[in-house]
Amino acid sequence: MALLTAEDIYVTFQKRGAAPSHALRGANLTIHGGEIVAILGESGSGKSTLAKVLAGARMAGAQCTGAIRFKGQERAVIPSRTSYDRGEPGIALIGQQASLVLNPFLRVRTQLAEFVRAHGVSRAQTADRVLELLETVRLSPAERYAGKYPHQLSGGEKQRLSIALALACGPEVVVCDEATSSLDTVTETEILELFSSLRSSQGISIFWITHNPLRVRNFADRVAVMYSGRIIEIGPAANVIGSPLHPYVAELMRCAKSGYSTNESRQRTRLPSIPGAPPDGAASLSGCSFAPRCPHKRDTCVRRAPQITPTSKLGEVECVLYER
Repeated sequence: MALLTAEDIYVTFQKRGAAPSHALRGANLTIHGGEIVAILGESGSGKSTLAKVLAGARMAGAQCTGAIRFKGQERAVIPSRTSYDRGEPGIALIGQQASLVLNPFLRVRTQLAEFVRAHGVSRAQTADRVLELLETVRLSPAERYAGKYPHQLSGGEKQRLSIALALACGPEVVVCDEATSSLDTVTETEILELFSSLRSSQGISIFWITHNPLRVRNFADRVAVMYSGRIIEIGPAANVIGSPLHPYVAELMRCAKSGYSTNESRQRTRLPSIPGAPPDGAASLSGCSFAPRCPHKRDTCVRRAPQITPTSKLGEVECVLYER
């Protein structure tokens, strides 16, 4: 049985005087115990909205439908204010900007202690638990880091502290929304290694939302690619990144790989791109959302939406080219 399942999730934002904007248009996703699932896509594809839905976060002005099941129990797609204030048990969210969750006026030990006590640790055990969490995220020596203020930490150290805050609730699922996008490559690699270690040592399942396909090839078990609010291809990481099926995913990987080319002649040429632009969030779609940009478009692509089709590569793809 899947640990966390999202089924047919629709999220629409409505602002006064404006047309409704559709952030998610029927997204489906599952994760199993101890699994790492990377979620890829362009800006505006719905990645961050899906992250908030998975983590049980409230979204102002959002209308949500669908079903969320955690350990077989259904929970609200939009949490009540009471449940949001308590936090969704077993699920933690880590965002892109660690500074937004850190209090600049409190020392590290004080901030961690508040989280630890809020999740049932006794006062007598709090100090030891704080040091244990700091060691877990490799802020060592823990006693020295515990006495610091956030402004005394580097960007990577702040992100490690935000991870420690998330771990304080003992989560079974961690949702990371672009958690390393503001870090340098070396620090990003260290954070990825940290999460791999946490998966191995604590059995934590991880949703890793990112825009960089090549950083997750050897990190994630499966990769899901989003476009216009839907997951259009999902499968083992090596398959989706190395030999994608959906035309959009193939173009996305072509663009990503070209940016890492060391060939001097290619560096002098213009970087490849995908012609056109994703559909506006306010647009109503009747056919395939990628059809206006697709080099393999057929007449049927404009008339009806494609169906999800299982593939021989242990995955699924949403494209008429693979429908049986």
